[in-house]
Amino acid sequence: MHEEMTHCRWRAEAPLKVELCGISYCDGSYRMRRRNSKFTVIEYIIHGTGTLEVGNQVHYPKEGDVYFVTEGSNHEYRADPSDPWTKIWFNTSGPLPLALLDIYGLRGVNHIPSVSVEPLFREGYEACVENPSQAEQVVAITLHNIFMELSTVLRARHESPVRQSQGLHDYIDSCVEETPSLAEMAKILGRSPSQTIRIFKREWGTTPYHFLIERKFQKARILLTGSVKSVKEIAYGLGFKSEYHFSALFKQKTGMSPKTYRNSILH
Repeated sequence: MHEEMTHCRWRAEAPLKVELCGISYCDGSYRMRRRNSKFTVIEYIIHGTGTLEVGNQVHYPKEGDVYFVTEGSNHEYRADPSDPWTKIWFNTSGPLPLALLDIYGLRGVNHIPSVSVEPLFREGYEACVENPSQAEQVVAITLHNIFMELSTVLRARHESPVRQSQGLHDYIDSCVEETPSLAEMAKILGRSPSQTIRIFKREWGTTPYHFLIERKFQKARILLTGSVKSVKEIAYGLGFKSEYHFSALFKQKTGMSPKTYRNSILH
């Protein structure tokens, strides 16, 4: 097993953090398993075959395929012992990769076969190797281009996923100022609360609650840097019970308080 890896630099407040990128020349023992993954991982298979398991779904990515697994997911991928992978990849975190997957209708999709995006992967990887300090800007553009191309390919193949929970997803997306209960979400989907959680997580890679919280914090970042509203006003405007509760969750998600985040961006 041989890997060429680049450790990239990123800002704590950046919407996209590139933890690592590289090219892996796998052997037959290669296996990666994560529970509640800290990363959104995007990989292109240059050669070889293998197996990807995400939740209860199983895929078999091979040469010319792309697969990705999202932050917060449980997954395992492994190379075929007789024909192991060579692959190029980005390990990312932060809200931007997930937002791009949503924008291009790719959340819940983990494997796309036969797509001609190797040049995009190589361009992004080589730019990171040349200038690791600019990785977040380079990879943001690279992912945007990759996901746009993948979405175009799926539409051309008429493979855009039909999701049972699309209506609930759109509802949550439109009501970030509120905090609907699980019972209210389940009513929209027409399923029990436990079924609602299971279906939504299978199709979007996260629970309805965590999706709502992520949307709230995306809007909070915009308000902190693009408005003069106080932290208290933002907290109550986004449906949090108190400024303290909002600030504690914001710091847990971003590593800094709302006031520190605002100052780091504006100064």
